[in-house]
Amino acid sequence: MQSIDSLLQSSQAKYYNGSHYQLKQGLNLLYAPNEGISVEKTFDNANIRLVQAYYKHAKLQATYSPSGLHKKGTLYLRYIEAQTPFAVVSKEALKIEIYSHHIEGICKKMQEDANYSYVIDSGKEKRFSISKDGSIALQSRYYSHHDRGIYNDTRVAILFPHLDNVSAKRVFTYGPVEPKVVIKYTKEYEGKRFYMYDFKDKKCYLGVFPSQKMPPFAILKQL
Repeated sequence: MQSIDSLLQSSQAKYYNGSHYQLKQGLNLLYAPNEGISVEKTFDNANIRLVQAYYKHAKLQATYSPSGLHKKGTLYLRYIEAQTPFAVVSKEALKIEIYSHHIEGICKKMQEDANYSYVIDSGKEKRFSISKDGSIALQSRYYSHHDRGIYNDTRVAILFPHLDNVSAKRVFTYGPVEPKVVIKYTKEYEGKRFYMYDFKDKKCYLGVFPSQKMPPFAILKQL
């Protein structure tokens, strides 16, 4: 029988579109949906033995058990991001509802505002996520085990006003310390307000794109 470790290490990322998992008794290989999975909220009251994920880029294992018995040598598994393969060892056949982190508070209002656009980026892969018009690029500087011993959500979102006739040539770079991101933006955004959402800490921030008149702030204003 294939071990959980080898099963996860040989599995490739896949999309999952459902809102539930149908578990069989024993070992289940699953994949995280686009919004990811809050592990404790999803599995805490389920009759399972173990949830385990493997972070290929850093070659790290992370586990969670409702019993509180943590698997030695692994990180504590708090969140599983999109497309990530993971294993669940269930004591019985179960239907499990998926719980995820979503943008909240004032940032949620801006996400729903037709005058605003947004970009979400994950720290799983060290590359920029770019807006449809090419005017904004965002990179999360979190990593899965940013908090010592914990495997967590690394996503951040930037919500910015929609502007017409942007150049799509990102000429400025801004890297605040809190939240931990790098933003690239075009000249048209200088002095404009933007919002940021930190999925890991569930915090919404207000910022201003730096310009000659507006210096860069290391820490954005928490709302």
